[in-house]
Amino acid sequence: MVDPHEAAVARETLEIGFVAAIQHLPPRQLAALVLRDVAGFSARETAELLGTSVPAVNSALQRARARLRERLPSRREEWPRPDSSVQQEEVARRYIDAIERSDFEALATLVREDVRFSFPPRPLWYDGLDAFRRGSEKHAAVGEHLLVPARANLQSAVAIYLRGPGGAQYRPLALEVLRVVEGRVVEVVDWACRSCSRRSACR
Repeated sequence: MVDPHEAAVARETLEIGFVAAIQHLPPRQLAALVLRDVAGFSARETAELLGTSVPAVNSALQRARARLRERLPSRREEWPRPDSSVQQEEVARRYIDAIERSDFEALATLVREDVRFSFPPRPLWYDGLDAFRRGSEKHAAVGEHLLVPARANLQSAVAIYLRGPGGAQYRPLALEVLRVVEGRVVEVVDWACRSCSRRSACR
């Protein structure tokens, strides 16, 4: 009989190892992998979302799977492990506070220098905080943002809601999943709400 605790740890290790490995994929391969193998979209639907052809999607998916096999160590105990949930939540709390105050100096103390911000399924990403800041100033959705602590994929996350100019209520905008290692955010994956994911840009 499988011990429930061991099963939970094994599942967490698998998911975190997967997340750590996919950060090395080029944007197009990452989008194809997530849409096909994680979200369950068909090749045709994925091609429509990415504005490409079905053969191109299949080729990107094959290359992504091959790169994952190269990145993931064969021994599970060697796969990267996350900080504890308590540590993650504290980092997420400070991350939200810094974002709400537009305090990029405080944010710089929370993220690793090579932090990556990505926005699947769109082929959009930023390497480093300075690049993310410039991109945010250019693409941020107009209106009042509300940031709420959350959890996703056994990691800390930030649920983002937007109240547009003249709007009466906040509406879901995105879910940012934070990967925290040794007290620093090493990756932020920004999943747009479904309606936004089907547009070319919404933030």
